[in-house]
Amino acid sequence: GQWYINIHTKDHPDGEIRGQVAPPKR
Repeated sequence: GQWYINIHTKDHPDGEIRGQVAPPKR
């Protein structure tokens, strides 16, 4: 399941916080 947090803010325009919550799936 996709339970990562994709937050788009001025500090995280690309949703960098998701990397701290779930492993990057590329």
